[in-house]
Amino acid sequence: MIYQVQCIVACSLYGNRVTGSIPKELGNITTLKSLIIQGCRFSGPIPSEISLMKNLSDLRISDLNGSDSPFSPT
Repeated sequence: MIYQVQCIVACSLYGNRVTGSIPKELGNITTLKSLIIQGCRFSGPIPSEISLMKNLSDLRISDLNGSDSPFSPT
């Protein structure tokens, strides 16, 4: 799993077919500076553990139900 890697600085999940929830374990990657999750098939809330990522300076999360679905802010 990607969250077991400890020295990654950028992660881009764009337009893939990954389903389920955004893994809360992403918060364990303390070296991550950029996290982009767009056009994926994730669902559910954004995990609060992402707030633990102290080096994160670029966070983009949108269109969590797939690139062919409209983004809903609710």
